[in-house]
Amino acid sequence: MGINFSNSFSKVIGNGSSISFWGNTWLFNGVLRDKFSRLYHLESNVSTTVSERLRMGSSACELTANWIRVTGGRSSDELAELEGLGIRSGETLRNNLVPKKVEVFVWRVKRRRIPTLFELDKRGTDLHSVLCPICGNNIETVEHALVHCPFVQEVWSKVFDWWGLSFPTNFSFDIVLRGSFVQGDLVLGAKIWQAVEWVCGYLIWKNRNLKVFKKKCWTTPNAINEIHVLSFDWIAKRCKSKDIDWHSWLHNPSRFLL
Repeated sequence: MGINFSNSFSKVIGNGSSISFWGNTWLFNGVLRDKFSRLYHLESNVSTTVSERLRMGSSACELTANWIRVTGGRSSDELAELEGLGIRSGETLRNNLVPKKVEVFVWRVKRRRIPTLFELDKRGTDLHSVLCPICGNNIETVEHALVHCPFVQEVWSKVFDWWGLSFPTNFSFDIVLRGSFVQGDLVLGAKIWQAVEWVCGYLIWKNRNLKVFKKKCWTTPNAINEIHVLSFDWIAKRCKSKDIDWHSWLHNPSRFLL
């Protein structure tokens, strides 16, 4: 009679524990890994189930994704499209080459939840000044404190030189979150470089606080030395699939991008 029998039925997800989030047809007439291929390739666990990836709210489902790195570019467009299907983004930032405290710091930065003077002033804190305590010339926003302060720019420039990468003219902390300037979404090299950027941002903020609260100065040579040592210590211990030695890390780190 020309009736599509299979399309006459709709699926009931139940608790979602037996349905593959990416591999089964459950949200629309197709599988998510095909429609959202860029997000799928950022997924840390491609066999995850619906119940593991969705948290039910009062008005919508929330996606509790663990991306290999933060979404950006076309993957952000796919995330917005996924939200259009009724799934909100509860995006988390993960890179298992750095300690949890660095991941938490990056998560707070993304949501503008670190207490820069500008953010404290917005929340009604009575401050003597909102100017950057390092350079004293600009309002201390999150972007200024971590990227645009002249001292911080000098540190970032030397980190890029260390890795043999060109320092971008449009540098922002959003670029730091994404770990940009390394080709490929899933290659280990991109993940290692992202981890270095996250460690650098974390140490910049840590030493900003030492300057503000303990009057300790952090010179550029000391900053670069601390970034060398801590990034190597944290990343080398956690990177099981690549042998990272200190001499190469210090003198030829670009080999780890391959």
